[in-house]
Amino acid sequence: MALVTPVGGHAYNGATSVPVNQWRGNWQGRGVEVTQTDAGGGTVYAVFVVDPEWSFTLFLDDTDAAIAAGFVIGTKLALVKFKLGGLSTFDKVANTTVVSTERVLNANGDPIGVTITGKGGTLLLNAA
Repeated sequence: MALVTPVGGHAYNGATSVPVNQWRGNWQGRGVEVTQTDAGGGTVYAVFVVDPEWSFTLFLDDTDAAIAAGFVIGTKLALVKFKLGGLSTFDKVANTTVVSTERVLNANGDPIGVTITGKGGTLLLNAA
């Protein structure tokens, strides 16, 4: 019997869809501190760059859907999309890199869980 990931959403590498248990987007940025003595003791950030991190979790089915879709450690992906529930829109990250794959097997008899994590790129929220 094939193991099937309960679908909590979808992650896409370009047009290739991966049914995922869940996905997370840590849409954050980095500031460059340029605090000077005239800042009155406060911190000043002159430049702010988007530095997104993302991950999704699925089961290691009979075939490794994430690897088959190109989510391989060290791979730079042109466009990763995360479907926003039942909406027809996505959070999109362009020019991002897959940085880790975590596999978890427990003693409860659960299927092997796989979490794919990526970092970097440019971000577009709630886009068609």
